[in-house]
Amino acid sequence: MGNLRKKLGLDIKKRAAPAPAAPTAPTQPPPQPPISGAPAAQKPVGRVPPHLGGEKAPGPQKPPNPGPKPVGFEKVTARCGHEIDVPLFEEKKDNFRARRLEKAKDRPCPGCREADELARQQAAQKRRGLRFERKGRLPGGSQFLLDPYDGVNEQWSGTLLVPHGGRWYALTGTKGGIVRLQAHLDNLYRALAKGDLSIPPADPAAVAREYAGRVSARLFISAPPEGEGAPSGGPNDE
Repeated sequence: MGNLRKKLGLDIKKRAAPAPAAPTAPTQPPPQPPISGAPAAQKPVGRVPPHLGGEKAPGPQKPPNPGPKPVGFEKVTARCGHEIDVPLFEEKKDNFRARRLEKAKDRPCPGCREADELARQQAAQKRRGLRFERKGRLPGGSQFLLDPYDGVNEQWSGTLLVPHGGRWYALTGTKGGIVRLQAHLDNLYRALAKGDLSIPPADPAAVAREYAGRVSARLFISAPPEGEGAPSGGPNDE
């Protein structure tokens, strides 16, 4: 039994001592924080790929294609009356020569087109400025007298009684809506104030009596249409 233990290496008493550990390399001290005020070393950052939001690396720049060179020019008269030179290319590459010549004749020359575009832009800018220009208030005491609605002609009529220069003026008009009518009468007053409109002065009392007569004739004297009944009473009717 003992010999078997020896053969198998199970003899505890004669077990070999463990081999000494190999010498280790000396440890390095931990890195010290940077001194205050000294710039810290920055780790280089690589380029972010485009699919992660980075910028695409610039590729080689290709020169712009100048296109085919003209072999000649043909003079045509544009719609504005000016003569222009239309470039002509090789017949093999100039498949739309006849169409280009007709197009050059049917429209103004480049100089006239540029002038027309500049005029349109200036006119649009002027319209925008007039649209948002503050006109100011009407004079104190102005009155807007609205006539009853004309259902046959589908329109509103009214009078703007306004003082100007120590006198009263009656401005009348007719439009399809109340807001449009008020804007029309306001524009008439602006023209009167600038001197562009010349009308005789009016008597405010006479204008008021005439207006009251028109309203009374339309609302109370005229009989309502048959089958619709009489108009309802006012807020003061008991």
